[in-house]
Amino acid sequence: RTNKAEEGFRRVTGRERHRERETERDTEERSAGMSDSGESDVDKVLGDIRELAAAEAAAAAAGKEAGGDEKGVAPFQGGEELLKGIASEGEAVPHDDLIHPEEAKAKDPAECLLEEGEWKKNDMFFEYRVKEGEALRLAGNELFKAGKFSEAAVKYRKGLYYAVFDESQFNFELQDDHRLSVVKTVTPLRLNYALCLCKEDYEPLCPPLPSLEGRYAEAIEHCTEVLNWFNPKEPQEGMNPADHTKALYRRATARMKDNDYDRARNDLKEALKLEPNNKDVRGAIATLKTLEKGDIARQKALWSSVVDKVDQENKEQQEAEEAAAAAQGGEREETAEEKREKIKGMLEELEKQDEEARQGG
Repeated sequence: RTNKAEEGFRRVTGRERHRERETERDTEERSAGMSDSGESDVDKVLGDIRELAAAEAAAAAAGKEAGGDEKGVAPFQGGEELLKGIASEGEAVPHDDLIHPEEAKAKDPAECLLEEGEWKKNDMFFEYRVKEGEALRLAGNELFKAGKFSEAAVKYRKGLYYAVFDESQFNFELQDDHRLSVVKTVTPLRLNYALCLCKEDYEPLCPPLPSLEGRYAEAIEHCTEVLNWFNPKEPQEGMNPADHTKALYRRATARMKDNDYDRARNDLKEALKLEPNNKDVRGAIATLKTLEKGDIARQKALWSSVVDKVDQENKEQQEAEEAAAAAQGGEREETAEEKREKIKGMLEELEKQDEEARQGG
């Protein structure tokens, strides 16, 4: 009994010593996190932030009194080191999204397409974003069938806002089945959007839809994004081979409309290799040949008119120089033919004088 009691006493004593060591260690760690003044690092950082906020508020008030705006962008006379680097009025303010988060601009310009009450993509889970993009694609298809290409373009662009993920998210945050869902939704959205932009009836109904002058460049950009997923070095799983031809064909169409015939020809050649019997591709090749012939004729006419214009300008300049020389009583420069005739006359005169001299002798 005595041995058991002693053993139990030693166990209890050991636990108490262990607790004491843990308490001492916690005390040392808390002491290490304190500054010399007894203030923790966290409290010190929070204090600095409060000081900066107070300084900014004071500067803003001073800016209003001096005629600046509420952000403190006033004509300072110097000395405010904390506000050094803030731009003058009318210029962008560095880190303005951090200084004034409530006024930060939307990173995606398509955010202006959202109606009141609609969710922003950053506030939605992955599944809901892709689902919303797919629903907008189907809505755009109905408008396209009805011939409302501009309205359909709005739906497709809005669908891209939801369904497109940036490169880091797509490659590192999404799982394989998630990436397949994105690919199946984004690919037709991009290609259909590009098709709407190339339609003759297209109109830029609202931002961020491109202008009539810039629509072909944007159509080319979206087709190129799809073609990047067909890169043989890093092909994206889940791609439909038919979309490869479609992306090349629609990019070629946009390039033809943008008068970029050389690159359009390269796209159509590659598309023809993928689908030799594709009627749309062959029809586009025939259209391209007609456009190139017309372009050659236009270039010939253009250069011909340029040459005629230059000749006329030279003729008018020569006549003006001759008229100016005559008015000043000067002599214009002799032509080569006139010089030859003058020398010939001088030789004939010398021969005549020589003949007269021999007869007189």
